[in-house]
Amino acid sequence: MKYNSHTPRWRQEQIIDEFLDRVDRLESQDGCWIWTDHLSEKGYGRLWINGKRMGAHCFSYLTFVGPLHDDKPIVCHKCDNPACVRPDHLFAGTHYDNAIDREAKGRRRKLIGEKHPLAKLTAEQAEAIRLTFQKGVTTYRKIGEAYGVNHDVVRRVVTGKTYQPTERQV
Repeated sequence: MKYNSHTPRWRQEQIIDEFLDRVDRLESQDGCWIWTDHLSEKGYGRLWINGKRMGAHCFSYLTFVGPLHDDKPIVCHKCDNPACVRPDHLFAGTHYDNAIDREAKGRRRKLIGEKHPLAKLTAEQAEAIRLTFQKGVTTYRKIGEAYGVNHDVVRRVVTGKTYQPTERQV
């Protein structure tokens, strides 16, 4: 599908028809229109416009609602269904708006401990650090040096801010 401001009106309509051919508009329980073509790893519809990959929900918003503006540069879902392209399920917002919406709906993923992509320790190392500190024989700084991490990482492990103890450790 190729579409830009210089595209003739008849071709724009043809592109919109091609887009809608890839959408399941049967009324689902939540009323979503589901993109049936290529999906990203996270379930968002994908298509190519003018040689660039674009979110199907973005195309839908730009085509049926209108342009995005500098103060609201992204398209967000009201329905929380990444494959949904129904225009009235979409809204323009910022990354902050999207984060607030996600938080309000309880969809925030909290990556703690070794699940965090920047993790410096394994769960076993964190448990050993807690046990070492509980013995009271050393400081955060010395433990950090032994494990190759900053003393502040050790403090957060010991206080449970990161690498929270498993039930069997409590």
